[in-house]
Amino acid sequence: MEFEVNKLLTPYLYNDVLSVTKRTSFAEFEGKTVLVTGAGKPLGYYLCCALLINNDLSSAGTKIIAVDSSDTLMEKFGRLTYRGDIDFVVSRDYTYLGGERADCVIHTESVSALDVFTAPLNLLRFISANKAKALICVPADIYGDVFNGKEKITENDLFGYNDCAKAEKSSVQFDRMVYTSAKKLAKEAGLDIKLAVIAELYSAFEGKYIGLLKNAASRKSVEADRSVLPESAIYVADAAAAVVRVFSAAKSGEAVNIAADYTLSPSVLAELLSTLYGDKAKTVFTGREAVLSPMSPNLYVLDNTRLRRLGYLPDADPATGVTRALNILTEKGGEA
Repeated sequence: MEFEVNKLLTPYLYNDVLSVTKRTSFAEFEGKTVLVTGAGKPLGYYLCCALLINNDLSSAGTKIIAVDSSDTLMEKFGRLTYRGDIDFVVSRDYTYLGGERADCVIHTESVSALDVFTAPLNLLRFISANKAKALICVPADIYGDVFNGKEKITENDLFGYNDCAKAEKSSVQFDRMVYTSAKKLAKEAGLDIKLAVIAELYSAFEGKYIGLLKNAASRKSVEADRSVLPESAIYVADAAAAVVRVFSAAKSGEAVNIAADYTLSPSVLAELLSTLYGDKAKTVFTGREAVLSPMSPNLYVLDNTRLRRLGYLPDADPATGVTRALNILTEKGGEA
């Protein structure tokens, strides 16, 4: 085929996405229509491309509806947009989702990226109308400030304090609304809806750590704030594979933390980059050393026991994930 994924992605990026396809069963999606929100962002993009690769390798017959709030969605996919097994929808409120039905829905887009805060509820209505099997992903800050003294936050811990007076915290309230609404829909309507709470993602594309990675890739100084406390993190390819596993194996109404076994912070990542690249990635530290006060809330360290019980183990340690991201950032070629 002229538009096979391996011909249109750069080699390192293709192999990174291929790792998701190789270590994950996509049997759940064979011959079905799968709607993926946030398709123009790292997690949704990896999921869409992994499904396309699975079609190339296994003739799975999966139809993908890629949805995103950004007008640059189709630009992100390049010549992959010419394929017949993927459609694209730009929508900021999810009232229009391609005019098609969907058997499966994977919602990865943050509420903060949408213009209309009723958008996720419109998506839930779409799931209900289609009686679709679904996975709703929410960020880890949904837990808020937890003060239970535990080393890790589990899916059964109560949500902590969220300062609604701060504008930047408003998205947390809406993510909580989506989370509880999805649980209610699963319980009362008998729909197969699961939830995933995702740790901080890092990749070659965007996110909290992209500035550090881009500077290291271009051999510029890496500036890291030492005052930022460590938090759970996961490489994007690992997160994509975990999402597929949770979609297939978790119980309806169940939430699963998606996190690796390590934590990251700007200073930890900067030190790792210095170790990997030495003087080529000069580190400049700012801020005072982070100190955890006895009065501070729990660190955002997510317990991934439930994910492990589903048979999933993250593949990349920090050095591996960072190396893969830097390889993608520095490679050339490819058309997508």
